[in-house]
Amino acid sequence: MNAEETIETLAELLQLGNLTSNESKALLSIAITKETRPLDVARNSKLSTSKIYETMNSLVEKGFLEKKGKEYDFDIETLSILNEKFKRRVTQFGQFIENLSQNYPESEESIARQLEPVIKNLGYSINFNHRLDTNKNVLRNLPVNIRSKFRKFQFPWIVSATSDTSGITVGVVIFSSRSLPSGTAPNELFILRGLLSEYQFDHTYFLSSEIPKSFREFFYRVNHISLSNNYISELSQNLDTLDLKWRQSKQSLEQLEKNTDDIYQSLSHLTSNLLHVSYGIKKILPEKVSNDIIIKSFEELSSRLEADLKALTESHLDVKLECKDLQLDLLEEHELPSNEELNEISNRIASIRNAIDLIDNEVDVLDNEIIELLRGDTYANLGFIANPFVFTIPVENHLEIIGQNDSILQLREFLTSISNETNSKNVSFIVDTPGMGKTHLMKFFSNEINSEKIPNSVGLFIRCRPGGDVISLHNEISIAIQQLPTSKIKTGLLAILNKTEPPGTINQLLSLLRNLSQFSYDLGKKGFVLFLDEFENLLTSGLQLSTSITQLQRLVQVPHIGFVIVVRRDYWNKIYKMKNFVNESSYEKINLQPFDYASTEKLLNKRLSDYSVGSEVKITFSKTALKTITDRSKGNVRKILTLARDGFNAAVNSDKNIIDLDSIVETQTTLDDIRHDSNSVTELHLKEKEVKE
Repeated sequence: MNAEETIETLAELLQLGNLTSNESKALLSIAITKETRPLDVARNSKLSTSKIYETMNSLVEKGFLEKKGKEYDFDIETLSILNEKFKRRVTQFGQFIENLSQNYPESEESIARQLEPVIKNLGYSINFNHRLDTNKNVLRNLPVNIRSKFRKFQFPWIVSATSDTSGITVGVVIFSSRSLPSGTAPNELFILRGLLSEYQFDHTYFLSSEIPKSFREFFYRVNHISLSNNYISELSQNLDTLDLKWRQSKQSLEQLEKNTDDIYQSLSHLTSNLLHVSYGIKKILPEKVSNDIIIKSFEELSSRLEADLKALTESHLDVKLECKDLQLDLLEEHELPSNEELNEISNRIASIRNAIDLIDNEVDVLDNEIIELLRGDTYANLGFIANPFVFTIPVENHLEIIGQNDSILQLREFLTSISNETNSKNVSFIVDTPGMGKTHLMKFFSNEINSEKIPNSVGLFIRCRPGGDVISLHNEISIAIQQLPTSKIKTGLLAILNKTEPPGTINQLLSLLRNLSQFSYDLGKKGFVLFLDEFENLLTSGLQLSTSITQLQRLVQVPHIGFVIVVRRDYWNKIYKMKNFVNESSYEKINLQPFDYASTEKLLNKRLSDYSVGSEVKITFSKTALKTITDRSKGNVRKILTLARDGFNAAVNSDKNIIDLDSIVETQTTLDDIRHDSNSVTELHLKEKEVKE
């Protein structure tokens, strides 16, 4: 045993003398080095200097040390006190062991021999069947005279077996005593637990006539079976259930892994389809369509779908890794996953599948709409180049806000107070479900700031990317600055970025933000506002959630910077009660209002007007259709546009100039009816080239 092991063992033994771990190490340090100055003791014993004086004074109070001025020394009674206390503890442990056996050593072995064939019949291989090994490390580390005293006592009998199916190793510990002493001291139980831990059983079972409460509480992770009952049947049921749960867990995890593999195939297929569509938008549309607004709208929708797909891919990877970790724990550590863990992974897989279906439908519709756009005649008789509702996200050219008067007023007051330096809060959280217009609201106000409608401020719209953290916002800040209107401020901010190394820590990022806001302030821009969209992407990164929240807390404490942060409601409900969340007095929360009938009508009529190429809109919605769309969508803007998009196509397919209730009802079957062929955009373009050649 080396010096460190000797000190550790001696320190544990000193704790039997009613000393704490720190007191034991300090006392050993003084005894070995003869250095008694507190700082020397702290250094030699590797104790904290902030605790050493408290530890030394405690040893004085217990009579082990004497204080002489600024130094300490052994009290002359120290050795006799330790000797007396240690002997008393050894005697107590001897009595404890003696009570365990109670002169029935033969009954333990008899029970063990009776259990062995039963355990084998359950599909377990016996590793050993003997009395607790008194040569284990816990006892070997004790002084020789103490170890010899322990050996004369009768230790319990142990049967160890490993399941042929699961590889789980169990230990059945048999006590022959009629009753275990209820007043067993923790130190004796500590030594017994140390002896048992050497075997590293996955599951341990105690068999005894009676298990006292103190014993149960100390060995709280052990299964207790009473010998007074039908213990063979009870133990058999426990072992059989253990193997059954292992098999069920293995099957569940294998099925979950298969589900994640299926999702990977779906993601790969969807990625390929979206790449075809994106290629058509970027390379083919500009050759065929001269309307810049239409092209820009398609580009933004494609970009948003790509970002959503990337987020799904990150989520899928996280779920797959979690599933793999649980499998390794099961196969290598024999640790069974909880029902909560299995249900959570299953629910997340179902959520990813639903999201894939939604994006897949969006890509399918987008592909079809581009084909119709390239044909050029589908909507021409109605005065449209493309379906005006295909753009189910807000686009840069249409930033008017509809139906959010309260939210607009609240956010405008917040941003105005930032620019006037009259704000009492510097963070505004926009919290709601997906599709309610959170991003639209942020883009609207970042545009208001940078077009000087809210003066004396700079606004940077930043989309939080999946898999990143707060530090990774540096890249998005650079992109946001490049999108600012050309000005002295834009040039200066870019110059600061170019001179600064990319931050590797949160402190470096905060320093960069202070420099950027100070430069803007010096040029008369009193407000420097970061609009952080989809902040939940940073909460689902590889970091622990608490670490992400701590980074957020540090971020929003940067002075002279305002923050508008979008968070999905399900993530908000998870984070806002956390201890390290943003101080409640420093933020406000904005909820968006669901659209009513009037807002729905205004939104859809505005879309018809914005995308019509003629002076007169030749198609309208009936009142029953508007009411049905409002009711079905529950006021969710994205769902409103989706229903309107499909209803528009259904009406066109039926040669109607009124989108009525029948058109909305038919939306589930319309997609197959209106597709003239199954060619992708790219394939259609290649066929057209072949015809020309």
